[in-house]
Amino acid sequence: MANTAFSTAIGGNTAAASQAEMETATSTSVFSTPGLQQNHPGHPKAWCHFNGTGTIAIVASYNTSSLNDNGAGNYDVVWDTDFSSANYAVTGNAQGASGNADLEVSVGLEVLATTDAQILVANLGDGTQASAFVDSAIICVSAFGDQ
Repeated sequence: MANTAFSTAIGGNTAAASQAEMETATSTSVFSTPGLQQNHPGHPKAWCHFNGTGTIAIVASYNTSSLNDNGAGNYDVVWDTDFSSANYAVTGNAQGASGNADLEVSVGLEVLATTDAQILVANLGDGTQASAFVDSAIICVSAFGDQ
């Protein structure tokens, strides 16, 4: 017997979206299941919150397998599931020294690979000091694209 409360809540739609329908994101007559949500183009395919000081460590993540420390403010975030190409977007932020918001995470397209992204954390300076790559205790990144 159909769950009428559920059917009413989703506008009478009782069909689950296919992977193709999730990827095109155009249907209004089906609903998304948790197992297919990651196929929607607007859904992050991976994210990571990590500590970039001392021995670096993942605090929380989705679809992130590991990290590499390449030196001050320079990290590789390695994905569990590879992207289909290096044509995806990565965004991020980092906590500044003593909690100040004076850091910016910048990701150059030349450092994106299907398997990982190189993250550079830079202190942009405040007019009295030069910018420099620095480690941060809180770094958060997310990636959007096709896998």
